[in-house]
Amino acid sequence: MNERFFASDLFPSDGRVFLEGDEARHLARVLRLGPGATVILFDGKGNGFKAIVERVLSGDRVSLALTDEIVADRVASLDLTLATAVPKGDRFDWLIEKATELGVTRIVPLLTERSSVDPRSTKIDRLRKRVVEASKQCGRNTLATIDEPIAWKEYLKREIASVRLLLSAVVKRVTVGRIAIHLEKLL
Repeated sequence: MNERFFASDLFPSDGRVFLEGDEARHLARVLRLGPGATVILFDGKGNGFKAIVERVLSGDRVSLALTDEIVADRVASLDLTLATAVPKGDRFDWLIEKATELGVTRIVPLLTERSSVDPRSTKIDRLRKRVVEASKQCGRNTLATIDEPIAWKEYLKREIASVRLLLSAVVKRVTVGRIAIHLEKLL
């Protein structure tokens, strides 16, 4: 199995891609891959190619040559959005990882009436790195997006026309008509 690495630009004019930062360090120092090693590069937009390591320029920069072999994207044919309240601690990291692996294309952190967590932009940036890691793990070439946190009522106002399925922990049996009436009261 080939190791996977994220590279934002897979279409350079000379066919040579450079990995930098964490991705290059992982390739060169952790996995200790050197010239001639074959890896998979993906750009997060659905493109993936096999590549051959040419040179390790330093610990945090690696030169690779793209091959003509395309790596198919493993993503569902539907767009699936997960809008969820932000749980405490590391549970949101786990949720992001599993949602990405299951094929969710968009994740919306919700601020609810009883929310005790309001993720800052630094946490959202860290969660976006988790999406890359989970995509590498499960073989997706397309990254899930993470929206900025939004209040539950604002989300409903903005997205209600596109909602097809609404899941809730409410135990009562509720008809679709009752849900629609309840949502109208919220808005």
